Amino acid sequence: MKRYYFTFSSKKDTPQNQLIDCIQEYEAFTKALSDPLALRCTFFIDAVNNHQYNEIKELIHLNTKDQFYHPAVIGQAPYEAGMAMECVIIDRAKLDVEVHLRSINDHPYIVLEHDGNKKLYTSGICGDPKATIKEQSIQAFNLAELILRSEGLEFSDILRQWNYIEDITQTVCIENIFYQHYQIFNDIRSLNYSKADFKNGYPAATGIGMDTGGIILELIAGKGPSFEIVSIDNPNQVSAHCYSDQVLVGKEIKEFEKKSTPKFERAKFVDSVFGRTLFISGTAAIRGENTIPSDDVKKQTAITLENIQQLEYDGSHDHTYSMFRLYVKDPAQGPDSYDDSIAYFGDIPSLLLKGPVCRDNLIVEIEAEKAF
Repeated sequence: MKRYYFTFSSKKDTPQNQLIDCIQEYEAFTKALSDPLALRCTFFIDAVNNHQYNEIKELIHLNTKDQFYHPAVIGQAPYEAGMAMECVIIDRAKLDVEVHLRSINDHPYIVLEHDGNKKLYTSGICGDPKATIKEQSIQAFNLAELILRSEGLEFSDILRQWNYIEDITQTVCIENIFYQHYQIFNDIRSLNYSKADFKNGYPAATGIGMDTGGIILELIAGKGPSFEIVSIDNPNQVSAHCYSDQVLVGKEIKEFEKKSTPKFERAKFVDSVFGRTLFISGTAAIRGENTIPSDDVKKQTAITLENIQQLEYDGSHDHTYSMFRLYVKDPAQGPDSYDDSIAYFGDIPSLLLKGPVCRDNLIVEIEAEKAF
């Protein structure tokens, strides 16, 4: 199944004009397709607070409801732009699989089916933005579970997951105990993942910060007789789900006796009737389980790319990447890191975003995808 990757950043003056600019570029990109459908559509916006974030999110959903099936809106500023979008697109006119546009509790999702195989795409899963990070995490995972179970899937069928966390490294003091947003999220994720048997390993995943937006999840899940699913380790890194307590920050939530580790794999190879994909999780300058400390963005980028180089599988090194995202803590350092990343990945669809990383001493994170 051929997939088309599209990215674009708009430098127009207002969110309204930025959105028009993005849509026009998307329409030009998909003009040659007979019946385009974005399996994933994610907008990245520059919002200074949650009030502005919600206004822009409403603007996007209202003006794209006939074109995109519930796009995600992420509070991460594109480099020197007000809005960016990323889409993975199929041409329904050229498919021999069934495509279903469904929803549950008013939350849309897309399902592909063929000969007992199923693949699900859903995005923008969130909780009440006025709730705490813990409450939002619980609500988001409850909705994710509802969507999965409605299609006969469970958490262990998630292949790729994006976890966007507002102020990811921020700590909050509750009853004289300090809790970190990311650790709270990890604990809630572990509680939910404990409901399933991850015989094929955890999902490939990105856990990254946002300036606004609370907790947002995006998922790709799938299973069926044609699926081959392989988790890929980096021999130079400890698996994230095996981290020691020393690299986890903040107190565990009351449901745990100790802090829970981040439940994801470094990469995931998926082969099915829907195509072959290598998902590279959010990757940073970590060796073993420790950060390679450096304020040099080029050095952290180089180490990150060396880590990614370890994550090929089953001849995937013979194929080019389809897209990548680069998150930088300080946008001023972005261009150097971006240039080095393009030199590695090639001139492919990509985005440079302001995204606080999950450790204070990390300044770069990179994720990628290869469809072949």
